[in-house]
Amino acid sequence: HFLAATSVTKRTKRRNIETVLGWSPDPVSIPPTLEVALDQGVGGAGSGFNTYRYRLLRFLIEFTRVWKTMDSVDRAPIVTDPWKLRAFIERVPGSSDGQQRNALLHLLRPETFERVMTQNHKQQIVKAFEDRVSNPSDDLDRMLLQIREALSEEYGEKFSFYEDHLKEQWDGNNKKRKAADAATSVPEAPLPTETPEEGERAPLTLSRLARELHLTDASHLERIVNLLERRRQVIFYGPPGTGKTYVARELAAHLAGHEDRVDLIQFHPSYAYEDFVEGYRPVTLDDGAAGFKLREGPLKRIAREARQEPDETFVLIIDEVNRGNLGKVLGELYFLLEYRDARISLQYSADDFLLPKNLWIIGTMNTADRSIARIDSALRRRFHFVPFFPDEPPIKGLLARWLARHKPELAWVAEVLDRANEKLNRPHAAIGPSHFMHDYLDEEWVGLIWEHSVLPYIAEQYFGEEDRLEGFALDRLRSQATSVEEPDEHPDGDGD
Repeated sequence: HFLAATSVTKRTKRRNIETVLGWSPDPVSIPPTLEVALDQGVGGAGSGFNTYRYRLLRFLIEFTRVWKTMDSVDRAPIVTDPWKLRAFIERVPGSSDGQQRNALLHLLRPETFERVMTQNHKQQIVKAFEDRVSNPSDDLDRMLLQIREALSEEYGEKFSFYEDHLKEQWDGNNKKRKAADAATSVPEAPLPTETPEEGERAPLTLSRLARELHLTDASHLERIVNLLERRRQVIFYGPPGTGKTYVARELAAHLAGHEDRVDLIQFHPSYAYEDFVEGYRPVTLDDGAAGFKLREGPLKRIAREARQEPDETFVLIIDEVNRGNLGKVLGELYFLLEYRDARISLQYSADDFLLPKNLWIIGTMNTADRSIARIDSALRRRFHFVPFFPDEPPIKGLLARWLARHKPELAWVAEVLDRANEKLNRPHAAIGPSHFMHDYLDEEWVGLIWEHSVLPYIAEQYFGEEDRLEGFALDRLRSQATSVEEPDEHPDGDGD
């Protein structure tokens, strides 16, 4: 159910499940009931559902752990009463797993709990249709039940709040996006009206993609594509929180056209050639004894798939490329990255291996961890490097553009962040705009993010100089921002 609820293809779900089942000492196959579930999900929960997958899996483990400690007498009312089920789920440890809690409630009791993953959406729906609520309360789920009953007479019993004609009535961000698109639109060829198949990327122009990503303009994306076409591998580098990975994923999906042709991995200090290319892994042999089997890594796998479909573009994203021991991870790949027409014998399988020309590689590099100057010249010669810095295009002004579209009342936050980076004066350790690019952002969350994310990061830069943190107080920086709204001095007139 957890995998069925995520926005991945059946092929990816199957691969994930088979990987986990492969850890069992006894052979385990996917049961037919789960095979059917792989064909569909309960909804699209957004990129955060995949980004914070570890939190969601942790919640399911905690849910199972707590459930198994209870006896059958205590379990019985939870099974039969949906509200007692909700009370039980709310008691499961964890403070940041709201999406998974809501998903689990809907999966277990769909007749009572809506297919709405986020509390923010629940609040927006209730606010938009509060006139349909006969018995108002603070309980969002009970109010949603009343709203569904009222709207069923008009839209039928099986309607979804995410149908276009309903969503436009409650999704304020959608209205702002449409208004902003209308104000900034330029003539382009119309998009196809056909519904894309599962996992397929609806075709976009680079200009439209640049606007969706809030970049300065499409010229930077066009330049990246030109670099990829020429050398077939680039690295996005810059301080944390500047959107390197997000842009890489969106651009990769655009270039590949289907998510099955995109793969993402992350390097780390213990990552090795055996993880990336191929290596021997412990398995249980047919006779039950422990042994080792040669397994292909993500690079070898996606290269094989790219060779099988030479007319399609495949993209491998390597996140945090500088955190790995690159000589240890890449091995003979140093040669193949430069000579795409050549073949080389792999050190374990001895297979003749090449990197197909339709396989492109996008790496991301956090310069707060390791400067580009410390990357060896062999790697720098094989990759084009694209800067992502808050004070340079295409990231310059990104937060201001995002706030103008989604949270115009918080426009001052962008200026505060610019002032903080000016005071910090450390380009490779600048504060990225991604800290604040969240749908739930409001005045309270700005303060929480500043206190618990931004200030600790700045304190790390000024270790041993804690007195310098006073100049980065949010209230002090905000008082200097020119975009903070002033009280209306002429409430009864036009202010002239």
